[in-house]
Amino acid sequence: ALVKTLESSMAYLRKNKKPLVQAKTEFVNEAKEEEEISFILEIISSNPESFQDESIPRTEIIRQLLTLMSFPSKAKPAKECFLALCQNIAVTISDSDLAIILASCIDSNQFVRTATLEALDEEFVFQNMTYSSELWIAVHDNVDTNAEIASTIWSENDFALDESVPSQLLNFIGVQDHGIRLSVATAIASAIKELDSPELFAGELQELLQ
Repeated sequence: ALVKTLESSMAYLRKNKKPLVQAKTEFVNEAKEEEEISFILEIISSNPESFQDESIPRTEIIRQLLTLMSFPSKAKPAKECFLALCQNIAVTISDSDLAIILASCIDSNQFVRTATLEALDEEFVFQNMTYSSELWIAVHDNVDTNAEIASTIWSENDFALDESVPSQLLNFIGVQDHGIRLSVATAIASAIKELDSPELFAGELQELLQ
C-alpha cells in the first residue's frame, strides 16, 4: 500500500511541477497527493530500521526517492529519507537495488548525483565489486565535489580498470544530458590513458569513428 500510494502521488507530482498553495494564509495547503508524499517520507524517515527486513519491498521505494530528489520542493526531505534508508539496507542490499543507486551517480540532476555519492561513500562497502562504469564516470564529474567523493569511493574500495572498460563506457556515450556526455568522454579518455595500450586506443578510436 505504501509503494502504491507513493507511485500514484509521484504521478501527480510529475504532472504538476509546482506545489499547489493557497494564498493569504500563514499555512501552506498542499494538494492531497503532495501531503501523501510528505506523510510517506515521514513514515520512512521515522522507521528506516524496518527496511532491514529483506521481505519488505525496497526497489520501488529507492526508485521513487531518487526521483523525488529531482523536485526542489521535496529534494531535502527525500534526501534525508534516502540516506536513512541506505544506512539500514547497505549490508543486505541486492545487486539489482545497488545497480539502481549506482545509476544515479550519473543522473542529470546534480543534487541527485551528490546525494547518491554521499550515500555510497558513507554507507556502502563494495566487497564483491572491482569496477563500476557509473562510478568511474562520476570520478570525472564536472562538479568538483562529486568527482572528489567518487574518487574516494573508487580508491577506498580498490576498484580497478581493465581493457574491457573503454568498450563498456561507450554504452553511455548516448546519454541525453550534455554534461554527463562530457564526463563519459573524459572517463573514456582517462581510462585509455591509464591502461596505456596503443592497441586499445586504436581499437576504441576506430569504434568511435564507425
